[in-house]
Amino acid sequence: MKTFLATKSPFFIIAALAVCVGTARADVIMDWNAKADAIAAEKKVLPASQARTMSILHVAMFEAVNAIERRYTPYKLDLVADRSTSKEAAASAAA
Repeated sequence: MKTFLATKSPFFIIAALAVCVGTARADVIMDWNAKADAIAAEKKVLPASQARTMSILHVAMFEAVNAIERRYTPYKLDLVADRSTSKEAAASAAA
């Protein structure tokens, strides 16, 4: 039994890590959110101003991505974009 655990346990650990690591992914919206939070903390922006700025940032990114995907009713703008356009690039450009 000891040899089974000694030889098989590394495989189980690697398999468990592969499952956990496989669920992680990059998200451009969250990246810009973190950058905006860091800038606000560095510049000591007041909470009300930061909330307004973050709202504007997220609405701009929403409108840009929604122009490509058209899953939701636009908030203010009726933008049109080609469906082959990168949603990540659109969100980054809007931010």
